[in-house]
Amino acid sequence: MDNVQFEVQSILLRIRDYKKSNQLALGSFGQIFSQGTLNGLLKYEDSDEQVSIALINFYSKIIYLEGKEVLEQMVDAVQKITSVNQLLLEKKLKFIRNSFEHPEIDVPIMNNLIKMNRQIESSVPNLLIRELARDSLSQGLKRMSQTCNEELLICILLDLRNEILQQIANRNNETVKLIEYPYSIMIFIIQLRRPSQFIIQYYIPMLLQLVKFDHPVIWNYLNQAMLFVLNLNMQDKLGDDLFETRTLFGQVVLKGISNHLNRLSNMTITEMAQQCEIDTHFFVKFLMDLFSDKEKIKYIFKKCDMNPFQKPVFQEVVQKIFELSRISKRLQCDDGRALQKQIYELQVQLFKTSLTKKSQQQINRLTQFIQDFTNEPRNSIKGMPHTQVVNFLKYCNLFNEKLMIEILGCHKEECVTIMEKYVNTFDYSQLSLVEALRYLTSNFLLFGESQMIERVLNSFTIRYFEQNKDNTYFQHPDYLYTYTYAILLLNTDLFNKTVTKHMSLDDFKKTCLKINNGESLPSDVLVADYNNIQQDEIKCIRDYATTEDLSQFVWDKYLTIKQEAKQIYQTMNEYFEIQTDEEHYGDLILTDMVHNIEELIAQTQDVQELTSFLQQVIDICINNDKLDNAQQILISVMKMRNDQYEMSLYAGFYIAEQLLPYTQQFQSVIQLINNSIMQRHKQATDNISKDCRNVLSRIKLNNKFTKKKMGSNEGVIQLFTQFLKQTTDEESEDDLLNELPKQEEQQHQIGIKSPYLLSNLINQTKFLDKDRLNEFLGLLLESIQNISDFKQEYIKFAQIIFISVEILRVNTDRLLQFWPTVVNILTQNQKFESIKKNSIKQLLSSYCGYTLLKLVIEFLHQGESLENYYDCFKQGLEYLIDQSLEILQEFLIEIQKFLKQNSELDFSMNFLNNIVQLLLKIFTELEKKTLDSTDAQIIMNLIQDIFEQIQRYQSEQELVQILRKHLEILNTLLKQKQLRSVSSVDGFIAKHTLQILTTYEKYIHQQDNAFLNDLLSLALNLSNEHLQKIIQIMMQVILNYNYINLKEKEFSTLFNQVTSRQQQILQTNNDQMLVNYSQYLQKMYFNWIQKDRFSLQLWLDILKKFGEILTNLKQNKSPLQENVNLSFQCVCQNQHFQDILKSQNNDVLEKTKQFGKMHNLELLT
Repeated sequence: MDNVQFEVQSILLRIRDYKKSNQLALGSFGQIFSQGTLNGLLKYEDSDEQVSIALINFYSKIIYLEGKEVLEQMVDAVQKITSVNQLLLEKKLKFIRNSFEHPEIDVPIMNNLIKMNRQIESSVPNLLIRELARDSLSQGLKRMSQTCNEELLICILLDLRNEILQQIANRNNETVKLIEYPYSIMIFIIQLRRPSQFIIQYYIPMLLQLVKFDHPVIWNYLNQAMLFVLNLNMQDKLGDDLFETRTLFGQVVLKGISNHLNRLSNMTITEMAQQCEIDTHFFVKFLMDLFSDKEKIKYIFKKCDMNPFQKPVFQEVVQKIFELSRISKRLQCDDGRALQKQIYELQVQLFKTSLTKKSQQQINRLTQFIQDFTNEPRNSIKGMPHTQVVNFLKYCNLFNEKLMIEILGCHKEECVTIMEKYVNTFDYSQLSLVEALRYLTSNFLLFGESQMIERVLNSFTIRYFEQNKDNTYFQHPDYLYTYTYAILLLNTDLFNKTVTKHMSLDDFKKTCLKINNGESLPSDVLVADYNNIQQDEIKCIRDYATTEDLSQFVWDKYLTIKQEAKQIYQTMNEYFEIQTDEEHYGDLILTDMVHNIEELIAQTQDVQELTSFLQQVIDICINNDKLDNAQQILISVMKMRNDQYEMSLYAGFYIAEQLLPYTQQFQSVIQLINNSIMQRHKQATDNISKDCRNVLSRIKLNNKFTKKKMGSNEGVIQLFTQFLKQTTDEESEDDLLNELPKQEEQQHQIGIKSPYLLSNLINQTKFLDKDRLNEFLGLLLESIQNISDFKQEYIKFAQIIFISVEILRVNTDRLLQFWPTVVNILTQNQKFESIKKNSIKQLLSSYCGYTLLKLVIEFLHQGESLENYYDCFKQGLEYLIDQSLEILQEFLIEIQKFLKQNSELDFSMNFLNNIVQLLLKIFTELEKKTLDSTDAQIIMNLIQDIFEQIQRYQSEQELVQILRKHLEILNTLLKQKQLRSVSSVDGFIAKHTLQILTTYEKYIHQQDNAFLNDLLSLALNLSNEHLQKIIQIMMQVILNYNYINLKEKEFSTLFNQVTSRQQQILQTNNDQMLVNYSQYLQKMYFNWIQKDRFSLQLWLDILKKFGEILTNLKQNKSPLQENVNLSFQCVCQNQHFQDILKSQNNDVLEKTKQFGKMHNLELLT
């Protein structure tokens, strides 16, 4: 106290001195100074700012030296100082901060301090002062929350809560602003001390009242509060397994979205854009923050939807989010698109955090019972224990509450027993009649026949009377029943919108006159009950999480029964054989979301975003064994409207691609392929459709004009031009092949324009096992059987065939198994017999032949192992007859491509035989066409590729057989006059023939002469431009010929063949070529003649040939003369020749002498 008195004297002296120095009148201060007491100073008021500052400093200094009463006086004194001087306000804020730390502070003082702080913050525009005010308040509240007891803290919070509720009740344009300050103080204190009792009983229901305000500031409060309460619950700070999370989540999030949707739905686009800028953006961000934490989501979901007897609140929230997304689509502005982006991200988060593992849950019994109860309530409960019936009626909200009256109001004995037990589950003690009635009807809708309602009310009033007989005005339950009925009538009258004149208080009093055994109830009771009902309608609240009016009374009752409800749910789980397992409820979320996938795809304009989203959704389905959900997504996508068709088609193919390796159900995938055929064919952007369309176009073109003048030498373009000029009586054909898309540069496309739309799906078939692939292919080909009108659906037939063949290509490792399935369709042309239009019939028949031949070529190397391969090969060759040049060229290129791609394979003899047959057939047809150098080059490259394959053979027998086949190709090529006239075919054949002779000389020498004769014939048919190579071929043939058993006639034929080109050789005037040629002749002749074998005619012929050669030699003839002399000496050793000379054959002798004389040779001595 001495310290306080000392400070009092000090401040009095400073004030007196200040006034004297500034020549200010002392006034009332003189009396205060003379008293010199603290009480006197606390009552002193002075308008001078400097004096006020000194007083505030004084109060701050002694604040801890005095008790609560002095503190209260000092707070009042400081409040009376109204100056807005900045220094003075700073001193006031310091005083407030110090006051909060007073150990004896109570609720009234604290409220005054808060109000003072609020006045400073709100009345002064100075930002510094505002910051200081907030800091002062936060520090003061923090200090206070750490020091004061729980009881005081709750009193403070209740005062703040009551102020907020009062503002809500008096709702106007200023409400949001008026509740901002008390709410910010409340949440600050709650976050510091976390008073669980207050949070559970008062704070949460207050939040539910705030949801009525769809305002950014309120959503900021709710955002903080929601996350704060959830975190407390997750940390078990608010009790054991509270159910409040479900109600909080439903009331705040579900109703919040609903309120926001109601506002947006009534706005113009301009208003919506403005709304987006203000609070919708923030609202969506709040949702995203809430759903971003996986653990938090799982917790919310567990609390909201883990009870199988209550409606899934979490799922309703998801539905509302999709609705919000739909409405946001109306926003045609950048903010609108940003909102769509946010909602899209939110939906992705929902999917990513919503699932656990595959469910082991079985709730079929409960589902069936609810269905039976909905159809026939009374029959469904037969044989069911009454306790379980009561529990089901009271705690399950999965059925229409109007059905309850069918059980509880029924006159049957069993139903009466159930009703009595149901009513007796409620505790009405210490409740007013109106509160008890609210309690009963909070779970039960009194709706139905009057007799049924009377039975329920009768049971209720008996129960209420028993529990409150000592606290009620009523003398008997019957009088209580009459008054209860009057209350229900009042409730109906006051809130019935069709009633124009509602019951007044006086009317109600008249109705209840002498209602209690001839006596009237006290007026204050009637007034209280009337006002109670007028202010708050008696309603059925089946679900606390979704009700519109959750009063404090209902909330309090909810808290009292939550533990009881927890036990009841356990018994119901046991009765319905439900093992509560959170894994099951992931199914519920995904199932519900699947139903909205169509909307999401319809809204998403960005294909990349959609792809990302679908990938995550399907991954969730696949990784959690939710294939049925993925199937449902695919089905939903295929039902989308025409204006969303392209996006839905892309989505469908993407989903099918991801799903195919895992699913056992292919119908939806097959349906997608079939349904999209015409759309894809029109666009011709994916590779499958484009290739199929091009094939059909070429075949159609071929069928229409190439057969008109078969065998002529006219070019294809000229022939086609003539065809176009012709008139025809055929019916005009309106199909999609007449307008081919322009061939532009292929750019990387995504979405419906992706070239890999169907290819990616086909590639996935390689992940199917044997049985599943067989099933998939079978279902696809079955689609063909369903085609009834080929005129309209021939494109569908063609594409299905094309896709089936592509599947074979992808699954070549399993070709043996699936080859017959596909080939069977291609070889059964009788399926086209029902087609009346010949052009379509011919087109499809040709398409099958074309496809079959391509397939045969592609799998030439596996022909021996494929069923009916050679029949297919034969049928494919038949298709080649009379085909256009373009088609023939295409197959030549296909063969060449095949050889290049499979150059490492070891081809069999049958394989090469097949290729030869194919080439021979094509070459035969090419004879009728007009070819050019490009055609020739394709053919020559192909022949070279075949020869490279031949070189890999090691067996002599096989090798020569294949070489003969190869020679057959060369001979056929040589017959192509068109090719020889436009290209270097002769040079290629000459070079190729020499390559065969030099490469396989060892093997050829060991064979008979027929092969060499073929080679020689081939060479001799070449043009003179390649004479040098022809001579080289002759030399190789002569050197490798087998002369031992060669008869004279056969040798004569060989000799004539070799010398058939002598005139051309002589005309070259090339001495060296002539010398070489003569040497080959000499070797050939003398390899043939033996001691006992000679032909005089051949000798004379060779002399003649030698003579022609010697005559044409220009320079040194001596080498050839020497060779001729040596040749004659060899001939002279022949016994037959000697016999001829001895026989005095003057003709032979004479001719020999003449030849020698002519060429300066002495052949005879």
